[in-house]
Amino acid sequence: MKNILVYTIFIILFSGCDYKYESYSESYTSKIIKNVVLDIECVKSSLDKKLEFNTVTESKNSLRTRISDIEVQVNVTENELVIVSKYKTETKQDKNIYIVSAVGKRVERIIFNDCDY
Repeated sequence: MKNILVYTIFIILFSGCDYKYESYSESYTSKIIKNVVLDIECVKSSLDKKLEFNTVTESKNSLRTRISDIEVQVNVTENELVIVSKYKTETKQDKNIYIVSAVGKRVERIIFNDCDY
């Protein structure tokens, strides 16, 4: 029993508990929509048309863009759409989760209006 306690303390002490370089992030999954068929090109072009978003980058079935310091990731698969908005910073500033979620909901409305869903 003593060996287990010493081993546990050793793991806790040396497992990288220094969090001063960790970044703080809040994320909000706006919507997971099943049984939807959306063209990823339609989603990309609808986000590209909006001036409040930074450049939209595409990789496989995923799109990424930003509004200010909030990152938005849109995953489009064969039958599912997932919108995740994230806030990340190096300092622990308070960012209201409602602001982060509002950005995700804005992306959702844009996609639904422009892609006729």
